[in-house]
Amino acid sequence: TGIAIQPIDMPEMEFNRLGIDETIQRIAREELDGLPDVQTWLVGSAHLKAETSRFLLRDLSLVIPLAFALIMLIAVLSFRSLRGLLVPISTIGSAILWTFAVMVEVNPALNLVTISIPPLLLVIGFVSSVHVVSCYYEAIEEASVDGSTQSAASRGLEMLVLPMVLTGTTTAAGFLSLVTSPLGAIREFG
Repeated sequence: TGIAIQPIDMPEMEFNRLGIDETIQRIAREELDGLPDVQTWLVGSAHLKAETSRFLLRDLSLVIPLAFALIMLIAVLSFRSLRGLLVPISTIGSAILWTFAVMVEVNPALNLVTISIPPLLLVIGFVSSVHVVSCYYEAIEEASVDGSTQSAASRGLEMLVLPMVLTGTTTAAGFLSLVTSPLGAIREFG
């Protein structure tokens, strides 16, 4: 026997929040309780999207803390200082918080593409932070060798301005180009 249930058209987030597919499965199990030879399957794109979203959110809640821990370990081992740890972590943390604040304000539906934003921010933010801290420490070493009176921060910034502007601009342009996509999920990601 097959039963076709056509849910009303609603955003994925609302479908997931209401747990419509889980409710259908629970009701089917309750009604068929005591019939050992009966199996039930729930299929369809809405259910598949909901299950995928649940798995991705669960994985994300594990991946983000593990990635932060790994980033902290790499920063401590690489820079061997509290500053070398705090600059990347605070930069990445504030970028993720601001991004989610903007997403909540703009209210895009969390989908299978936009859910990849936090890990992406971790990677891009860590790479940029490592460059900044590395240039700062390199500027300190150069100042101690040549006896420069210019501060390490200003020397480090001079070395970083052009590369960071170029990489930031090209990264932003790449994401902004996604806004022209005909697919809604890709457009929201951009």
